Amino acid sequence: MKDTDKLGETSLEIDYRRVALVILLVLLIVIGTYLFFISGDSESEPDGQYTLDFTDDEIIVAQMDGEIMEEDYELTINYNDDETETWDVSLTDHEEEVTIEPEGYMSEVDGAELTYGDGDGQLHILSESPPSEIVSEEPEVSAEDVTVEHGDPVQIDGSSLVDADGSIDTYSWSMGDETEDIDGIALNHIYEEPGEYQATLTVIDEYGNEAEDTFNIEVEDVSEVDSVVMIDGTVGEEMTLSAEESIVNGTDIDEYEWEFEDDTTETGETVTHTVDEVGEYEITLTTTAENSNTDSTTIVIQAEASVTADVSADTEEDPEIEFDASESDAEPASIESYYWDFDDGTTLETTDSSVTHEYTENEDFTAEVTVEDEYGEVDTASVDVTVDNATESDSDDDGLEDTVAIELDNDSSDAYTVTTVSDGYEDDVLQDDETGDENPTLYLEEDYRYVFMDIPDDDHPIEFYSDSGGTLLSQDADGTMEDNDDVDWEEEFDGEVALTVTDDLADELEGYICAQHSEMDGNIVID
Repeated sequence: MKDTDKLGETSLEIDYRRVALVILLVLLIVIGTYLFFISGDSESEPDGQYTLDFTDDEIIVAQMDGEIMEEDYELTINYNDDETETWDVSLTDHEEEVTIEPEGYMSEVDGAELTYGDGDGQLHILSESPPSEIVSEEPEVSAEDVTVEHGDPVQIDGSSLVDADGSIDTYSWSMGDETEDIDGIALNHIYEEPGEYQATLTVIDEYGNEAEDTFNIEVEDVSEVDSVVMIDGTVGEEMTLSAEESIVNGTDIDEYEWEFEDDTTETGETVTHTVDEVGEYEITLTTTAENSNTDSTTIVIQAEASVTADVSADTEEDPEIEFDASESDAEPASIESYYWDFDDGTTLETTDSSVTHEYTENEDFTAEVTVEDEYGEVDTASVDVTVDNATESDSDDDGLEDTVAIELDNDSSDAYTVTTVSDGYEDDVLQDDETGDENPTLYLEEDYRYVFMDIPDDDHPIEFYSDSGGTLLSQDADGTMEDNDDVDWEEEFDGEVALTVTDDLADELEGYICAQHSEMDGNIVID
């Protein structure tokens, strides 16, 4: 029992020593481990100088000297609007540098710092940079006013309007027509309505600088009406006038109004009207679009009458020849007069379309009829006849010896000339001159009737004057002997006059002259 007790005491003492030894060993291990990690962590901290360099669009992280570990570092970029941006940076050796391109604008960077986190959760600032000194000038926007027609697009290349140091990141167009802003460098926009608009171009460059310019855009109203008149018909009949070819852009024509020179009006796209007068006639069409735009056009039509002469001859009663011009026609009026030239020196003006003429010589004749309508339009037709049964005499039934036709012409404004004289009388009339001579002396005989033909009466009306210079007979004025029945002065249209040389006329007749050009002057001698 005793021995047993001693033995038990000895065993217990041995156990205490062992426990103490174990505890000591554990403490030594813990302390050694701690010292090891403390020593190792301290040695892993980067030993060197780090720089942060700024350019226009990036930050360069560089290690200048010393040792660095192959560890990750953190770059924090601070912006002046309190926003931050974080980048992981890996530096593998002292030769390496890392380039960072911030997502924000460099001009807004307020500063940056490079940090390293150690094992105990502490954040070590390795390098700091001051606020960025990178400043770029704002871009300049210079837009000019634009004018386009309604319906055409406004097309502008935005790059041509901007002057900037760097590149432009955004273009934004505000068109001033309640449409959403348009993004993009190229503008292509169509306005729904004509009018004047204020547009604004806003740009932001790569540094965040913003600039804008406002300009005017005029959208011209091209809904102008183009009035077009088409006519179908002739004078004297109902004409159809149409405006169906009139056009307008962007809207419709609402009203057509027609004004005629006779003070009448009509409305409608197609109307009818009758022009009764010959000459120039104005028709005005005014078209009005739904947007109240108007256009007027005036056309001038030449309302012309037409007349056609036709004549035939019946020679059964030779030498009395019946001439018929009843087939002559005039539109839209009627024939008012017939002027006959029987080619034997005699003429006749009448309103009858048929006449009978007796020839006194057996030969071939070409008779002419000139018809005139109420508008003064004339036309001439002729017919050839051969007379075989005439009884020739030396005097006419009216007591005249004969009728002599003298055709005149003019040499500009200098002289009259004689072109022809009735057969057998040329030598009697032109004793000192020949046909074609200027202002020839005319030899006339009493009791003869003379017909002066083809006188250019519009420009060179003829007058017969006395030895005192007074006007006896004239196409241009009133002569003193024009009402003498024996002289039987006749003025016909188409440049023809006729007179009978009576004793009274023979006593006074001195010469002939142009009423407008005194150089055209010739003498008359009475045989």
